[in-house]
Amino acid sequence: MLSVFAMVGSHGGDRPWVWVVQVDQSGKEIKHLPTGVQLEASTWLQYTCAFVADPQAAHFYIYAGAMPGRSKDNVGLSFWIDDIALISLDYALANVIRTTITDVDVRDAKTGEAYSLGTDYAVRNATGDTGRCYDAMVL
Repeated sequence: MLSVFAMVGSHGGDRPWVWVVQVDQSGKEIKHLPTGVQLEASTWLQYTCAFVADPQAAHFYIYAGAMPGRSKDNVGLSFWIDDIALISLDYALANVIRTTITDVDVRDAKTGEAYSLGTDYAVRNATGDTGRCYDAMVL
């Protein structure tokens, strides 16, 4: 997962992006679209984007700026970035919040069996995700 805190000052053309490019062991870019988030807010926000790493990916590069080749009018582009992170997700539940007015009930989608609090489970990704970021969230 890509996580970045950012703020846009001004832009003369396209809005800035932060994106991840996956490369193989030889340094060659893997043939798929880069994953990333478009920065839009003029106040500090956290942008996140989940993606599935290609099995052949040996390295990840994080780029920030206007998308190359999109616009020639990016002269006035200014933005600030803080706290970029690539977070490895292993399909385990993380940062689950429970309060006195909400509770979490996790069940197996096929059997309906409830998972018990305090017990560790292995969860596998069965969605067939292609690794592209379809829905970047602004938190």
